[in-house]
Amino acid sequence: MCQKKAASLRIPTETLKIIYFRAGLNWLSWQDNFEHGSSARLPALDCPKRFQKFVYDYSLLRSYKTEEREEIRQWLNCYGRLGTATNDPSGAGVDALAGKLKQKGPCWTEEISLVSKLAAFARPDIFIAYDQFATKGAKICIAEIRDAPNKRKSYQHYPAYLADVHEIVKSPVGGQMREYLSTNTPPTKHKKAFVLRMIDCYLMEVGGRND
Repeated sequence: MCQKKAASLRIPTETLKIIYFRAGLNWLSWQDNFEHGSSARLPALDCPKRFQKFVYDYSLLRSYKTEEREEIRQWLNCYGRLGTATNDPSGAGVDALAGKLKQKGPCWTEEISLVSKLAAFARPDIFIAYDQFATKGAKICIAEIRDAPNKRKSYQHYPAYLADVHEIVKSPVGGQMREYLSTNTPPTKHKKAFVLRMIDCYLMEVGGRND
């Protein structure tokens, strides 16, 4: 996967094919959300059945009962809470919304996973899901891009993770994905957003998701 030096970072062609395929499947499965438009209501939040499929497919809110999940959906869907949170491209709003949601549930990690995935639907060109494997992969890649040990034990705040992700996007890793898309057409015209989906798949791979 990642090599030891930033100058030699190179993703194997076969790996690029795999993450392109996985990102494409994910995009097509949730295209109505990724391309919902800034003025429209997010389908995954607006429709109870769609929300239930969302939390099931992404293995979210597993410690909650069905009626509790519905309460969370309604709460997030009210007063433009998600829209307000995603207005801040640093991710601080997403972090704050997860913090408020934490008051309703057991742990921040579970809530930030939920809110960040919805944020990635709402503004797919900016946000990426917070995932245990992707965050581990980000730590590994950032250390190799900077050619320095990564002393961070974990990402305690979403903005720190998001900042590192966008550094990876600008690195040779992201460059290879953009190059790959120059000869392989993604299932959307939103190429910047699709690169982030490929980054997400790649980080999960590096972080051991498919080991």
